[in-house]
Amino acid sequence: VILPVPGHIMLSPSSCIEAKMISRQEMSWPPGKNQAYLDFEKLPPAPLLVRSRRPGDRFHPQGAKGSKKLKDFLIDQKVPLARRQKVPLVTVGEEIIWLAGLRIAHPYRITEQTKQVLALEYKNKPK
Repeated sequence: VILPVPGHIMLSPSSCIEAKMISRQEMSWPPGKNQAYLDFEKLPPAPLLVRSRRPGDRFHPQGAKGSKKLKDFLIDQKVPLARRQKVPLVTVGEEIIWLAGLRIAHPYRITEQTKQVLALEYKNKPK
């Protein structure tokens, strides 16, 4: 599903992901558990998509030296098996840029050079 910027998409009747552009001055640091700040200018020029995980997905977690299998990352983070398939992934093309509520991709982290910030928020109301 395409995630418009600015805009939001409903994932279920009780959850959504919202995207908007903000300035560095508007960021509240550190971001909350279900928030992500990404350097918009570093993202490839393609639409943002939200999907579930697929076999063979790889991810470069923030702070890691390189990419790893998404399955291994979720196991390392002790995400219960029943929840792993439900974690929304925000992607640009095939590249995962955010595991909603868990971690952003290292190449798109905020740096001193960041000018435009893509702010993402995962809103999930328990049933």
